[in-house]
This record gives sequence, C-alpha cells and structure tokens, in this order.
Amino acid sequence: MKYCLILFSVFFSLNLSMGQNRKEQKIIDSYLQVSNQKIGDKHMPLVKWNQDSIGYFIYGKMKGMTQKKWERFLGKIEKLSGLHFYKVESNQKAQILIYFGNITDYFKYEGIDNKFKIPSGWVNWSQRAYDFSFGLTKTSFCIDKDEVHNFNYLRYMLKHSFLEALGIFGLMENKTCILSNEYSQKQRNSSLKRIDKNCIALHYSDVIKSGMKKKEVEYAVSADNVVNSILENVK
Repeated sequence: MKYCLILFSVFFSLNLSMGQNRKEQKIIDSYLQVSNQKIGDKHMPLVKWNQDSIGYFIYGKMKGMTQKKWERFLGKIEKLSGLHFYKVESNQKAQILIYFGNITDYFKYEGIDNKFKIPSGWVNWSQRAYDFSFGLTKTSFCIDKDEVHNFNYLRYMLKHSFLEALGIFGLMENKTCILSNEYSQKQRNSSLKRIDKNCIALHYSDVIKSGMKKKEVEYAVSADNVVNSILENVK
C-alpha cells in the first residue's frame, strides 16, 4: 500500500510538472509573437521605454472610452509594467502622442513627409523613434475615429495602439486578446486578457532589455523559473 502511494505521488508530481511546463511554454510562445516587430521576414531589435515616467498628449476628442475608463486602463498598465503615465498639455512635452483625426492631417501635424499612398480603408497609423540602445524616445499613433463606426473596434484599436506605443507589437494569433493581430467581432477582444497582461509584465521585466534580438529574448524568458517569478503576481 505504501509503495502504491509513493508511485501515485511521483506520477501526480510528474503530471503536475508537465502541466506547468506546458503552461509556461504557452506563455513564452505568446510573448515571442509580440516581443519584436517583424518587417517583412526580418525581426527588428526589441524596443521599450527605459524611463519610468511617460507623458502623453491627446489631440482631438477621445472616442471609444470615457476618461474614467481610460485612466483605469492606464492604471492596469502601470501596475503590470512599473511605468507611470501622466497627461501633458502639448505634443512638445509628450513622449506619446495620441491623435484622433484624419491620417493625412496627422502627417502634417507630425511633419511627416510621407509619399506613401494611404490604402482605402486604413483608419490608423503609427510611428516611433528610439535611441542607439533601442530605448523608445517618442511614439505616436493616429486613429481616424470618423471612419470607425464600431465602438468595440475603436476601443480595441485605442488599447492595441497604445500597447504598440510601449513597444509591444500586436501580432498574436490568439483572437481573444488586445494583442491579437486583428479585431474579432465574434470575440470582441477589446478588454485586457490574462495573455495580454502576461506579455506586458514580461516585456517590462528586468530580464528583457531594449535592443535584444529575437533569439536573445527567447533565451532570456526560457531560463529556469523566469516566467513564474515574473508572473506570480499577475492577476
């Protein structure tokens, strides 16, 4: 009887360990989908903010979220990332510009000499600048709110674009989360899910450095107990 109990205990422990390993690998795989921006077939070095306090400026009237819900969303990001966001009165004082308006007008406002013809149906645009170590120095994004007629889609786009402004690029295949590569009318993925929170916490953990190549990121998050220690307080 004692021998059977020992075997059961070992079997249970092995299964529990395997389950935890599978869960951890799933988290790692999800993060690696959004850690480094992919342009064509090439993954770019990882970018993130290396400063703790970030000022943001909103041009135009915000649409898609009330001010209260927006501040609540920022509060969740602050808790996950360790960053602090504060509103400023002009774009000149901001590190992040959130522009609600026409894309062509956004180009003029930002002084972008862009000869690229905007495809029909495009309703948003973004750009970012970083220093020699790939630490972000300025990001901005535009949402043409008058061309978006679905409230949940607009809310998804605002949150998705803001996370991209933090260097977390929404290319995840999972359709239930904000970091998904597209909005899902069926899933209505405009709220932070656990998978979003995990990625934010990992991206702004101490083990992830700006300038890392994709393989370096994979090696860093795959080290023993790294994922569990970072995410133990994520809810």
